Amino acid sequence: MRRVFGWILGIAVLVLGWCIPTFTASAAESSDIEISSLSPEVWTGGSDLTISVKSSLPVAPGWDVEVFLYDSSLTDDEHAQRYVAGETFPGWRVLAGSLSREQITTSDSTSSVHVTIPADIMADVIPDGSGLRGLSVELTGPDGASWVARSLVVYNLQEVPSTQINVVALDPEDSQEWSALPGVSVASPTPTGTDLPLPMENADLSLLAATGSKDLLDLALSTRSPSDIPVVFASEAGFSIDAISALPEQVWVAPPSWSAPQSLVTPTSRTEVDGVSLLDQWDPGAELLNMPEGSDSEELQIRQRLRASALWVGLEDPEDQRTLFMVVNKPDTGTALHRVRALLDGSWITPVSFQAVLDSPLSIVERGILPSIGDDALAAAHILSPLSEHYSQARSVAEATPLGVSALDAYLPKVLAPTAYDLSLGDREKLVSAALRELHAFVDIIDVVPLGTVNVVNSSANFPVSVMNKGDTEISLRVALRPSDPRLQSKKPAYIQVPAREQVEVQIPITAVGYGDVEVAVEVATAAGVVLDDSEVVSVRVRADWEDTWTIIALSVFGALFVFGLARTIIKRRKPVGDNQ
Repeated sequence: MRRVFGWILGIAVLVLGWCIPTFTASAAESSDIEISSLSPEVWTGGSDLTISVKSSLPVAPGWDVEVFLYDSSLTDDEHAQRYVAGETFPGWRVLAGSLSREQITTSDSTSSVHVTIPADIMADVIPDGSGLRGLSVELTGPDGASWVARSLVVYNLQEVPSTQINVVALDPEDSQEWSALPGVSVASPTPTGTDLPLPMENADLSLLAATGSKDLLDLALSTRSPSDIPVVFASEAGFSIDAISALPEQVWVAPPSWSAPQSLVTPTSRTEVDGVSLLDQWDPGAELLNMPEGSDSEELQIRQRLRASALWVGLEDPEDQRTLFMVVNKPDTGTALHRVRALLDGSWITPVSFQAVLDSPLSIVERGILPSIGDDALAAAHILSPLSEHYSQARSVAEATPLGVSALDAYLPKVLAPTAYDLSLGDREKLVSAALRELHAFVDIIDVVPLGTVNVVNSSANFPVSVMNKGDTEISLRVALRPSDPRLQSKKPAYIQVPAREQVEVQIPITAVGYGDVEVAVEVATAAGVVLDDSEVVSVRVRADWEDTWTIIALSVFGALFVFGLARTIIKRRKPVGDNQ
């Protein structure tokens, strides 16, 4: 009888141990162990759940293991973050026992523990519905010390209304691999495998438009490949009513920070502002996709939070079709691609194209007011201002050559590099300095050969100027004189062609009036008026009509002498004869 009673008591304790809600283990979370993988990551019923735990501890057979599942679905992403951060929640103990040798694998200094929750136990704890549950694993060593790791389990046991999603990979490492993924559009400066062309060096069109840097903006726009969908991906600094007003014909993609009110978690992405098409990113997805790469455990949690966030969208309002859109910035082909695949592979997701997002119904959710240009954009504008001026000057020089503006092609990456997205002010300044050095070398190719002092003794003359071209191509120039005094005048410039690496002399007509010393600056410019060299100043001694004046004086003297001689002769001839006696 005692034996029978003992068996009954043991069975009762076992049943109560499995079925009564229990608080998850109180042992502290530790970086010594982490849940590195789940199989499957989305539990759809009818299968076991295998958990892999990676540990730096010397885990050995005989260690105790317990697994707990949170007893209800986590309601939102904040709830999920609180769970994995260590907040205590009531849960079901779904596994307890000692580890066997078969459950442990070792590699170098790392141990991996593999435990499996049977399908029937999972079904008892999660009988129906769809959502996200917290999961914890506790390992206890022979000395009684315990370590806990946590993760998240997505489950889907019902039909969830589909949510349309498009993800734009902004300037990815491998455009071809990303473009092959359904629901992904590639935005890249490289034409191959690109759905949405970007400008060279991923120039921030929104910042250039907001700050009025027209020369640089026109340059950046000209480097985009032709496309039926002209898109501007706005940066945090550049996104403003000023920028949108400058480029109203573009489709604008707002940064994640500009979104619908927080209470409206799942707005449809397409909206309009002042008649301009604008796509509002789905902030929860954009934030998770762009998080820094983490450990295996952290990456698993990010994937599960992505899946669950999209799942909650479908459950929130089953009657309303949602079309969500987000951008992943400069993604790699490893971690980032894995996250996007996890998001788009859910049965509650319909991957769609970027064009489908543009064709989706307009959102009726009221967005925030578009900001005016901010301090960050103004600071960037101050840094970029000299670059814009020097580029404009270099463009004028290029237009004066047979190659035209294509003479600047090799310089464009340097010029546009300081306009790229997400640069700090310090990095932007360094890149601007490097670009200015390159442009200065391109522009500083003309020298006026020194002349010394010039004497002008006529009222009109030709002023000689020698111009040296240090560049590698012929250039068309305008040479003019700028006298410092009206006693010397030059009204017509000279136009010359100077071959590469050669010196040419030109004669410029001048008019002199009066006498004195005059300083004359020699100005060499392009036909468009961009001055290339005006540093040469020539001292001119003006002696207008000097030769004519001395001729008149000499003739007057000779004339006076002639008249004097003639008069004297006449006087002598008129004297009386008697006077000579």
